[in-house]
Amino acid sequence: MKNLLVSALILFNTILLQAGNGQYEAAMQKNLQHLQQANDKNALLEVANTFERIAGNEPKEWLPSYYAALAYINMSFKEDGLKAKDASLEKAAQWIGKAAQVAPHESEIVALQGYQSMMSLSADPATRGQSMTPKTMQLLGQAMQMNPENPRAYYLMAQMEFGTAQFFGNSTDKACALAQKSVVLFEKTGEEKSLSPAWGRNGARELAANCTSK
Repeated sequence: MKNLLVSALILFNTILLQAGNGQYEAAMQKNLQHLQQANDKNALLEVANTFERIAGNEPKEWLPSYYAALAYINMSFKEDGLKAKDASLEKAAQWIGKAAQVAPHESEIVALQGYQSMMSLSADPATRGQSMTPKTMQLLGQAMQMNPENPRAYYLMAQMEFGTAQFFGNSTDKACALAQKSVVLFEKTGEEKSLSPAWGRNGARELAANCTSK
């Protein structure tokens, strides 16, 4: 009888866990769709706030914090003025930090940290370029080392190398090689639906196409 009770409790807890995971995945998938469709500040802020709430309910998951940060980075594109851009990027940095606390060795988080740094640099390149370029490239290089199959790390590094080369009037060959590599890695990952990061594919293709058209 005791064994039957133990088995019943295990089964009940398993069902509850599966139900909880199902709700989490459904909420994440729905908000990921909203993130892909958001095209103004208000929509992106709503998406970010939803991911923040999910992160609060799922403290052991790093993806809600990651996507909250990505929403704030995207929001910085929509902001007018340096102060507003920096405010969005600072919020992104806070949520990247929260994601890193959960998964400190995750390449995607380090790549996103590099992306946030790159956007902060681009908000005021004349003032920040010299100090922030090495930091940004270091982060993206670290993400590439942590996971040599991470297409976003190569894509973001290609963007940095391309912009730097154009600024100094140097060859973009290195940037273009990185862009082509990122496209190959994106093709390897496919386009299957999952909660894992999948953004950047179109940007990588555009950058690679821009290279081949020159």
